[in-house]
Amino acid sequence: MRMSQHHVTTPNKKWMTTPKGSPRWIIGVQSFIQFTTESLGEGIKEFRCPCMKCKNYGTLPKSLDYVHGHILDHWFDVSYRTWIHHGEQPRVNNVNARTLPANNIVNYDVASHSRIYDLFNDLLGHVVGLDNLEECLNDSDDLPSAAVEDGSGGNVQDRATVNCIKRLEDAVLQLHLFPGCDNEHTKLSATIALLNVQARRFLRDRSHPYRRKTSQFNGSKDFRVAPRRLSGAELFNKTATADKEFGKLVKRPAIESPLSKRSILFCLPYWKFIQIRHNVDVMHVEKNFADNLFGTFMCHKDKSKDWDPARRDLKLLNLKPSLWLKERNGKEILPPAPYWVSKKEREVVCKTFKTLKVPIGYNSNLKKKACLKSFQLKGLKSHDYHILMKGLMPIFIMHCFKKHKPLREAVRNLSLFFKVLTSKVIDRAELRIMHDHVAESICVFEMYFPPAFFVSMTHVVVHLAEEAHQLGPVQFRLMYPFERMMRHYKVLDRNKNYIQGSITK
Repeated sequence: MRMSQHHVTTPNKKWMTTPKGSPRWIIGVQSFIQFTTESLGEGIKEFRCPCMKCKNYGTLPKSLDYVHGHILDHWFDVSYRTWIHHGEQPRVNNVNARTLPANNIVNYDVASHSRIYDLFNDLLGHVVGLDNLEECLNDSDDLPSAAVEDGSGGNVQDRATVNCIKRLEDAVLQLHLFPGCDNEHTKLSATIALLNVQARRFLRDRSHPYRRKTSQFNGSKDFRVAPRRLSGAELFNKTATADKEFGKLVKRPAIESPLSKRSILFCLPYWKFIQIRHNVDVMHVEKNFADNLFGTFMCHKDKSKDWDPARRDLKLLNLKPSLWLKERNGKEILPPAPYWVSKKEREVVCKTFKTLKVPIGYNSNLKKKACLKSFQLKGLKSHDYHILMKGLMPIFIMHCFKKHKPLREAVRNLSLFFKVLTSKVIDRAELRIMHDHVAESICVFEMYFPPAFFVSMTHVVVHLAEEAHQLGPVQFRLMYPFERMMRHYKVLDRNKNYIQGSITK
């Protein structure tokens, strides 16, 4: 398909996010068809279909009337923002050249640059010199079934290929993570480093020794300050231009702003003056964090964050060489990590659970949760993790990590933090001290654990002290009383098929 050289003005594309079947959407589809005809010329008879079903990846190009009907039946693909297959020229970023100061120049690794070059060479090197090719070099019978049109007239897409093409487009165009984002973060950088906590920026002391360390962290120093929380008035002003169109919309509309909708609660006159408008669910944050931490310590098969892909990430980022995968007899094995609990220590933990005696009502029956065959704890609930994190975790690690005292001290500080956080009375001065200890503990975890450990729940722990400083004790905001009451109501329901009868009684 060869495009004509004359320039045609691209129509407005805001109609793509309007409800299907609306007058604005129908007029927009007609403008797309007219733009395609004018930009490609009358000689072109076959076109790619940009509907939600085909998404420009159909094996056979269609006529323009067929494309028009397909769009009306299956909607327009809103992710197709630049109509490069229908006559629109790709966007080129205009960069103003300027001289940077010497301290802003980054020394890139030549080896990593060569690997990126080899990646593009492997992906696109085979198409060089094939501009005039009229026939496929490969046998079409060897194509995978995922790339061949099925007999029902549909098209089964190779999702891996589609995602790879999108990532390459993000790399070439250097698209921002979202409109209005800073120049530091692009879609490609967010894909490579999905979530890099970097808790050192939450340390209040700008001269803390952890800020100057490089090899134990991501290879660079960090003297940044913690990001500032937006106030209600700032959010109110940022969402002033948000126009929400109600009705049936596309599943994933193209969002022009990260704040596309204003909460209806801002209609309340006092809402924008509230400092904490939505509090964090501390119960589930504590449960997920303790699950990840204890599962990694105990080398749990399903809950550990230390596995083969996590070790490969370390090698890719050139961090912690002692934890890289090692080959033995042609197989990759995990070298022992300093945060692993040995088999004998896991046995002691499970036997302690079996013989543990606590006051009545303190926790559930932990004897049934300990398995002496696999030396693992199974079936722990949210309250079990709460008891484990608040009081039992320091006891279990008392004789563990003898050569790694910072790790053991970090676990103790976190356990003390959750104990102070969930107490009935909170001292604000003590809470500020605990906030510093939590940030320092997360930094210690960053020194030991692989990046896969730092999921969003690990990061949210840093903000719990600040939230408790504003809202007061967490004891009166926990979900445990409601969970117990729901359990009581479920027991009252005797007939599961006719619940309304039980409610009436």
